[in-house]
Amino acid sequence: MTVAAANVRIDGRFVGAGYGAPSAAGADAIARAHDREGWELDPVYTGKALAELLDDARTPAAGSTRLFWNTMSSRPVALADVPPSFRRFAK
Repeated sequence: MTVAAANVRIDGRFVGAGYGAPSAAGADAIARAHDREGWELDPVYTGKALAELLDDARTPAAGSTRLFWNTMSSRPVALADVPPSFRRFAK
């Protein structure tokens, strides 16, 4: 599968002070994800990425789909923990 350049958008609003520096929006997204889903996100990447996704989802574009894919670093993931529809990607 290829992704057309027109389908990729880079949004730097949630980077904050930069790499490794937590942001208020990221911290809020991390707390929300933990409280609602029990997720453990980091303040370097996933917290900021989820903050952008939550902001972007407030005004969805017609026909758009959003995916938050948290790879959970390089730790091994038990196949039983992967939803059945995604197991083909975890092998």
